[in-house]
Amino acid sequence: MKFLVLAHYFNQRFRKFFKPFLNEYWNQFNINDSLIISFKTDFILHLANQKKLLGISLPWIIKYFQRSKTSTIDLNRYKLESFLMTTPYEEINQAIGLAIFDSNCYIREHMADIIGEKRIYSALENLQVQLARETNYYSAVSMIEAIGKLGFSKGAISIIEWMRKNETAILAKQEEFVINHVCRALYKLKNKENEIEISTLIDKYKKIVKNPEFL
Repeated sequence: MKFLVLAHYFNQRFRKFFKPFLNEYWNQFNINDSLIISFKTDFILHLANQKKLLGISLPWIIKYFQRSKTSTIDLNRYKLESFLMTTPYEEINQAIGLAIFDSNCYIREHMADIIGEKRIYSALENLQVQLARETNYYSAVSMIEAIGKLGFSKGAISIIEWMRKNETAILAKQEEFVINHVCRALYKLKNKENEIEISTLIDKYKKIVKNPEFL
């Protein structure tokens, strides 16, 4: 019993230190920002790999992706992405699935990419819910591709409905890349039940997007 009390005490003390450590603690030092971020990244991953303080470490990891990709190599981003992609913990997959609802479009886009590549099937419903109200084309495309990769044919209706809702704006802005991704995802989800509807839609867009995969 004494050990449990002590463990709880030190855990609470560590939590009190941990949040400032990720934020204002470093203001007192004259250290390059890139070094601070690198150290934070390694420390966070060390804890997360041991399933320690996931309630604090996972939001920090996901928030890192609120910045768009750059042309320069970001080793911290690579480490964090690799962790999310390869770690099998269910808590990690749940956090990735919930991040689809994040207010930041870059986070939504990147988490959808991970869901598709990692085949997080439990996130399908979240993808469908968010896609229905998604206004950012890049985030939407990542969600559409993820639904296609998950392979559930019932996801096709979500893609078709989103496309019908946004078709006029997409064509007006000449965002042809969106149509290409829509067709590719639907092609993967085609079965006997939806074949006619999907084939009709793909045929309609053949005039706009020339893709050998659909010819």
